[in-house]
Amino acid sequence: MVNIIRCMCSDRPKQWDLCLAPAEFAYNNMVNRSTDYNIVAENFAAKIEANQVDVRLKLEASNAKYKEDIDKRRRTKIFAEGDLVMVHLRKKRFPVGTYNKLKKKKIGHCRILKKINDNAYVVDLPEDMAISNTFNVSDLVDYYSLDELLYPNEN
Repeated sequence: MVNIIRCMCSDRPKQWDLCLAPAEFAYNNMVNRSTDYNIVAENFAAKIEANQVDVRLKLEASNAKYKEDIDKRRRTKIFAEGDLVMVHLRKKRFPVGTYNKLKKKKIGHCRILKKINDNAYVVDLPEDMAISNTFNVSDLVDYYSLDELLYPNEN
């Protein structure tokens, strides 16, 4: 309040109109001996704070539920370097004009060269493919040769 009065009186007396709104706000919201404090304003502030806490808790609960629902369908397959995989190729992987619907959707047996993290792997692609060799785990599937039996104990 003192800075506002100083602004109006001594520092810039011809610019008093710029300080009028902050001065009015400060005067109207100032605690003085006759009003002591404003109960309505204090209750309003408490309600706003309670609402913020309530909204924060609801958002955290909602986000936890979304995460739980997504984690039910999450694939937790972890490959090691050197494993053989089939790679699922999506349309967006190819440069514009090179993709057609008769191209292979999966190529395989590709060897995993490097594990970036549990979700991303670098794969040894054939040299004639002009695409990135980094793939998400959702695009990789275990490779089984035709000579191996998937279920050896069954007929």
